[in-house]
Amino acid sequence: MDEQQEINLLNKVFPGWGGESFYYWKYSGFFGKPILKQKIIDRQLVSLRYFMAWEMVSNSCKYRCFQATDSATLPEFRGRGFFGELTRGGLSELEDDCFIFNFPNQNSLKTYLKLGWKLEAKKKALYLPLYNFSIGKDVSTYDHSVLSTNWSKEALLWRLGNGKVYQEFHVNGKVFITRELLQKGVKVVDVLSTPEVCSYHDVKLFFRLLRAGGYKMLRYIGLNTQFEDILLSSFFLKCSYGRLINFVSYNLPNNSNLRLEMLDADYI
Repeated sequence: MDEQQEINLLNKVFPGWGGESFYYWKYSGFFGKPILKQKIIDRQLVSLRYFMAWEMVSNSCKYRCFQATDSATLPEFRGRGFFGELTRGGLSELEDDCFIFNFPNQNSLKTYLKLGWKLEAKKKALYLPLYNFSIGKDVSTYDHSVLSTNWSKEALLWRLGNGKVYQEFHVNGKVFITRELLQKGVKVVDVLSTPEVCSYHDVKLFFRLLRAGGYKMLRYIGLNTQFEDILLSSFFLKCSYGRLINFVSYNLPNNSNLRLEMLDADYI
């Protein structure tokens, strides 16, 4: 099957998924060659399953891994177990030391758990007004043994090169990556990436820059991040809102924890 048939299938199942430029950006193989499994019936591509190659670091050690990403089956061929079949096929190609992470929706979560995935957390996005009361509390030092994406300068250039608009805020030599949302007429900043190590003072300065840019509200979702710990422990006005985001893993190294943010998710 050629790549155009994959693109056509993805757009049939997910209208507006993207064209050739988006496809080649996403599956260019920046971190390595992706795993692709296909189901073909009578020479027609009816289902596919992608695992995007990824790279994480912990204590300066690099780990090869994958993110389970696009899965699509034509409506008339659903209910035949292709999702599970193709997912198991992808697992069979993994080397023993490889692990997987991803963010399945509620419909597919049960299938992932049956196939051996572990649920790391279920979270809704955290919303905070940028004019907020705080107690100025810092949190403990960041745990460098946590597995996090190896965001080199080159990796960031690739990740942010999908044609969408992002913004960087520099605070004390640290970088926060955001995008703008407009929700019910309110200018909201979506925080996609934060420094692995930051302080309450860094966050306050970041808030000041956001207010100067006209933002009224901050939205954030992350797993095992110091930024979220500061937001939860230091600011009074906050709420969790929106659909649940499931953080899951497969074959994670023993005693390891994942550090994940929106920038790590294939759907940004």
